[in-house]
Parts: sequence; C-alpha cells; structure tokens
Amino acid sequence: MTTSIWTSARAAAVVSNVPGTNANTVAEHTFALVLALSRRLNEVREADKHPKFSYERLRGFDLKDKTLIVGAGRIGLRVAHIALAFGIQLRPTCEGNR
Repeated sequence: MTTSIWTSARAAAVVSNVPGTNANTVAEHTFALVLALSRRLNEVREADKHPKFSYERLRGFDLKDKTLIVGAGRIGLRVAHIALAFGIQLRPTCEGNR
C-alpha cells in the first residue's frame, strides 16, 4: 500500500520505513501461494460446484527438480532458502541496481 506522507500526517498516522522487517513473512506467503498452485487448490475448491469433474485434472505436481527464478534481495534470498528445502533448482536474477 502506498500512502502520501501528507495524508498520513493529517490523519495523525505514524509512517515508518523498516526495510527487511517482513522479508521472512513475504517469503513464506510466496511459498504458500506456490504450494497452492502446485496442488491446484483453487481447482479443487471449485470442483464440488461441477457435477462432472476428473480427479486426474485435479492432480497436482511435485516441486522437486522444478526451476524457480528468484531475485537477490532479502526476500528473494529467503525464498531461495525455502525452495532448496523442497529440492527446487534455483536460477537467480538481478534486475535493477540496488
């Protein structure tokens, strides 16, 4: 969420910049989404609404030996650390100059 410093001041809200504070939380949430995709959780959730569906179509896939492109920042490095535990191959990228 982006906010104007002036809008925040009028609302008497405290604005802080705390880089890296949420890196672990964001990385874990990223992996929660990766796992949801690999297990096709959205399709499984919708399956009961359709009388005709195939279990084969709902079968997920393993993450082991898949390749994940990750950044080299705080969050990317934490995502990479989690990915290694799943046996995922990593392909690092560095976009921009930090």
